[in-house]
Amino acid sequence: MAFEDALKVDIPHWMGERLNTVCETVDHLMTLSWRHRLNGVPSIPKKPLSGDTNVAVNQNSWRISMENTGVAESDATINVGELEKMDQSVAAERHIPVTLSRLKWYQTTARYVLGAIFLFGAVDGALYLLGGIYLHGKPREPFLIALEQARYFWAFLKSIQLVGAVSLLANYKPALGVALLIPISSVMFLFYLFELPGFIPFGCIMATAMIVLCRAYAKSYVHIFDNY
Repeated sequence: MAFEDALKVDIPHWMGERLNTVCETVDHLMTLSWRHRLNGVPSIPKKPLSGDTNVAVNQNSWRISMENTGVAESDATINVGELEKMDQSVAAERHIPVTLSRLKWYQTTARYVLGAIFLFGAVDGALYLLGGIYLHGKPREPFLIALEQARYFWAFLKSIQLVGAVSLLANYKPALGVALLIPISSVMFLFYLFELPGFIPFGCIMATAMIVLCRAYAKSYVHIFDNY
């Protein structure tokens, strides 16, 4: 049958007698195909070349496999909604995100705070590069002066800040935005800690927001440690 060949399953005679219409047959084939793809259920055994005993053994093995995975022989039809529930349940068991997870209020607050901080830094850097304007005053620290004098690096740094800030504020691939901003925020925190003690409270706020977001998006980074 064309449907059987397309879905790579087979319906033995004893099961075909239970299916009275084409719709029931197609639905049953789709059920088997989905179950096979999601849970690894074996296809219905094809008929051996000879021997009724082998047919009975294969049929019995297939029944046991179906019972172990929760599919009864009488389940001849299944609607699309049930198939979607099956897909979501299997995805949940395998820890596959089906829908976007909602952040808690403090995680959302951290996302906006960190996005606003780096957006301000990106705008400030752009104004200096384009017009020599300082929003927070001209820097006097040698480290910052050296960075600004290396205009190519300053432009690159502020571009990364802009991408990360927009990602967080727009909530578009925020895990990527956090990953981009981790090195910059780490350097800023160390700079405040050792060079500008007066900015330590600001650095603590930034570091806390970064830690909160790293924990919130931890599932997005778990595969970084996979072996290839």
